Amino acid sequence: MKDFRLGKEIQEKLIKFATRIPIFMYLTDYRERTLKDVITQLDPELFKRVML
Repeated sequence: MKDFRLGKEIQEKLIKFATRIPIFMYLTDYRERTLKDVITQLDPELFKRVML
């Protein structure tokens, strides 16, 4: 049962992440860049604020 709960928790976090990506990309000035570049190099602080 613990594995099921863990899987459900991961699923919920992924859904939360996926629904916030468009908001994050809209807020950034680097829309033409790849998502990975924006998160890791260009605006990691904005990513943290949007995702929390």
